[in-house]
Amino acid sequence: MIDAGHSEVIQNGEPKVWRFTITEYETLSEELYPTYYRSELIDGIIYRKPTTHTAHEAVVNLIVEYFYGRYQRGFTIRIKSPIESYGESVPKPDVAICEHRKDGYMSDRPDSSEIHLLIEVALSSLSYDRNKKKGNYAAAGVTHYWIANLQDDQLEVYTQPDPANRTYRKSEIFRRGERVTHPVLGEHSVDEFLAP
Repeated sequence: MIDAGHSEVIQNGEPKVWRFTITEYETLSEELYPTYYRSELIDGIIYRKPTTHTAHEAVVNLIVEYFYGRYQRGFTIRIKSPIESYGESVPKPDVAICEHRKDGYMSDRPDSSEIHLLIEVALSSLSYDRNKKKGNYAAAGVTHYWIANLQDDQLEVYTQPDPANRTYRKSEIFRRGERVTHPVLGEHSVDEFLAP
């Protein structure tokens, strides 16, 4: 029988996954900062985030400018910054609209009780955002998760988290020209969240 050295990397026919705690991940981040910046820990697994496309970067910037212009200092708007999540996870959503705190979350990261809205802008990351990220955000109890789906030119809105099943009970699709309402942030044109 030929092993070819694969017993250490293959387990039950699947590639072996190395699991990390948040502490281990953050210790690694100090040593490998560029890797940390382009990665996130979800359920104990480090995922390398895909290289962003110009359209992705532009839409993230437009969403942030839109919220800053609309709310100015009423909320803390975080861009690709870690949040407290479920289990051994350090996700970095593209945009997080959180309760305003004078310390800017210097002492700790916002958790689901302080997060009004998480937004992921999805082009090449659509499957990852719909599955891994959505499941993790639901498990953490994030009440409003939106995906600015640039592939299909639509806004996906997930509400009513079911933490035990790692999903959302309600999902809606909004298209250009339509309006979406958030209980704290009010009503918005869907066009504000898609590529111009």
